[in-house]
Amino acid sequence: MASLSKDGDGWRITFDDPETKRRRTIRLKTPKRAAESIKARVEAMVS
Repeated sequence: MASLSKDGDGWRITFDDPETKRRRTIRLKTPKRAAESIKARVEAMVS
């Protein structure tokens, strides 16, 4: 599961990495629609 949140002038995707059991964060300076698309891809890779 990944979450999307506003971070200053961009977006932040936070997810749990199942291999290392750590929480990871990706920072993006893209429009919301692009960030949502990337979030969906991250969720697909993680699950």
